[in-house]
Amino acid sequence: MNSEKRKEQNNQDSRCFARETLIRMEDGQEKRINAIRAGDKVLSVSGEDVRVMNIISGIEEKVVVLVTQSGKRIRLTSDHPVQTRQRGVQPVKALLVTDKVKTADGNFEEIDSLYTEMYNDRVYNLCLEKESFLFGNGIAVGDFDSQQNIPRSVPTPPVSEEAQHELDILKEEFRKLQERGNI
Repeated sequence: MNSEKRKEQNNQDSRCFARETLIRMEDGQEKRINAIRAGDKVLSVSGEDVRVMNIISGIEEKVVVLVTQSGKRIRLTSDHPVQTRQRGVQPVKALLVTDKVKTADGNFEEIDSLYTEMYNDRVYNLCLEKESFLFGNGIAVGDFDSQQNIPRSVPTPPVSEEAQHELDILKEEFRKLQERGNI
């Protein structure tokens, strides 16, 4: 583990939290990620107290905003892992509004909205003494090490035969419109 207390991170490896993200600490209280220091202890999703060994930080241009139906809201870089009921751990950019995300109360909540917004600010992540999922703004999300185990590229979700048929019809109609010069 790097001996630095904070480590700058290359944006291309960025899987981080926006600076205002509240992390659940060992005592059950929440603390902004930008105020957490090496040696602090966070509460993992499994209920263990886990020591922060290092803080990763960098600048990010855009973030993905995830909002649950109860109003929990978190801003993450696009590759940050989130725990879902149906599809296990997924990068936030691969989530669907049909997914349910694990929350601090032990339930799974439906996603109300997902969108990208400009950020242009510092993002943070935590290197913990052991790979863990933790709660950020009440949503189960991965620490730095847990992110190394999810794929960078996201496979396209399977499409039903009916949906594929409709898509093929639309593509053919679009092609015909292009041929006629209507587009």
